[in-house]
Amino acid sequence: CTQTQEIRGTNAQTAINGVLICTITLGDNPRDQSACAPVDAAFPRYYVVPSNTTGTGATGGVYVNH
Repeated sequence: CTQTQEIRGTNAQTAINGVLICTITLGDNPRDQSACAPVDAAFPRYYVVPSNTTGTGATGGVYVNH
């Protein structure tokens, strides 16, 4: 199972047309993990756009530290 995740930030009330913060790709390791470089921009809202998910039962979680 693999998955690509775009982490985006926005000032808007909706998760649309946000600024791309970073892209992470999770591999086929059952507990794969990755991290973005520190971000200087302070957005009131962040969201994730998953794509390229392969395999059966693939899931991904995102955690944000402020």
